Amino acid sequence: MKTKLSILLLSILALLFTWSCEDDLALPDSEDIEMRGKGGNGNGGNNGGGNNGGGGGITVTMQDLGTFPGGTESSAHGINIVNNDIWVVGYANTGQDLSPNFAFLWKESTGTMQDLGWLHKPRSLANDVNSSGTIVGTTGNPDNNWDNAVMWDSTGNIFDIGQQLPFDSANLHSGARAINNNGAIVGWVVPDYDWRYHIWKWPLEDLGNLEGQYAGANGINQSGVMVGYAELPRDSTFFGFLYRAVWMPDGTASSLDTIPGLGETYSWANDINDAGQIVGYFNIDTSCNSCEIRGFIWENGILNILPDWDGRTHANAISEAGYVAGESRYSSSVYHAFLWRSDVGMIDLAELSGMKGTNSSYAEDIIDHPTDPKTVYVVGRVCTKRNYCVPHAVLWTVTFP
Repeated sequence: MKTKLSILLLSILALLFTWSCEDDLALPDSEDIEMRGKGGNGNGGNNGGGNNGGGGGITVTMQDLGTFPGGTESSAHGINIVNNDIWVVGYANTGQDLSPNFAFLWKESTGTMQDLGWLHKPRSLANDVNSSGTIVGTTGNPDNNWDNAVMWDSTGNIFDIGQQLPFDSANLHSGARAINNNGAIVGWVVPDYDWRYHIWKWPLEDLGNLEGQYAGANGINQSGVMVGYAELPRDSTFFGFLYRAVWMPDGTASSLDTIPGLGETYSWANDINDAGQIVGYFNIDTSCNSCEIRGFIWENGILNILPDWDGRTHANAISEAGYVAGESRYSSSVYHAFLWRSDVGMIDLAELSGMKGTNSSYAEDIIDHPTDPKTVYVVGRVCTKRNYCVPHAVLWTVTFP
């Protein structure tokens, strides 16, 4: 009986090993891939267009940005053009398993990751970079195990922001999420043990919250208009859930209009361009906080739902030309990175760059080519295994005919 059981167990282990190997993703070379993939179905109210992604002639290349020497994981969070060079920032680890993550800078001119180092405690993360090469993110907090907002200048020097924010008490937990080309930085901070999150803008301005528990700024355009999220008071008609919000340069805040006929439990604004177009995601199912999440684009006072492939969609970033980047559920728990604009539809960046449909991918930021209106750059991460995600930072280049 023990022999038969042992043979059975060995057979199962062998089968699992085979599945695991088959699910590993060998990232394709940066070559033009023929157009293919699912089309968006445009679910929901004012949908943003549900065609199949622009037809032939579109090419997508994907470049694996790698990891630090000895590392296994990386993820790209921000991109910009600095002195005619593509700069990408994010995080990568330096070893196996539970090794800490450190902020990186990748430049197209060098093709390698630069470790940006850390302050206070050995971990860091880079979230965004502006056209002058200033980078923002987080590092370890000097007084606890949480995060602390930091900034790197264009030469790689790191500066503390979190401990200089304008509060009387020590700032327990903070992060820098975005920076515009004028050097204005936004993020979130927990100033003391009441655990009420505040929005802040650098240099040294506390924008408070909407009297709820949670608030944070995720994006800022060149005019200084900020977008993010804020919890409204518990006794309000919004039941204290998170609602996307906009802060004007003077610090006044408001929530965006809702889609008529659709109830919402929470929503989140992620990015804004200079034309005032705002992208994010929200929940259209009032019975569940995360059941029916849809991406949106808000412009000219109208909130439009983006198309999707299999339900859930997140819109994470928008370029000055109005291209939206994010991820949409492809099947079950698999997500694919997408690029969308109303005139080109939903473009599957994963499949068009040669990835298997069973591996997830996520798009975090986007920027237009500085001189070629037919080219855009998108950064994010792909999962190199199916059963559990081992992310690699990637750069997608999308060229339209």
